[in-house]
Amino acid sequence: MKGYALLENAKAEQKMVILTFWETKEEMDTFYGPNNKALAELLEKSKGMLELMPERNDYKVVKLKM
Repeated sequence: MKGYALLENAKAEQKMVILTFWETKEEMDTFYGPNNKALAELLEKSKGMLELMPERNDYKVVKLKM
């Protein structure tokens, strides 16, 4: 993972978007894959604190200016 951004909804603090940035799609797929035990354990421990389970969507950067 090259980096991440946590975005909290300004009107509803219980809603959040997490963006992760990867060098390659393959690295991202490996991290979010079923064989990543650390991620699976984190999600399992988080179930009691979450109203809904996280939803994963894939996007690609078309343009970025910083």
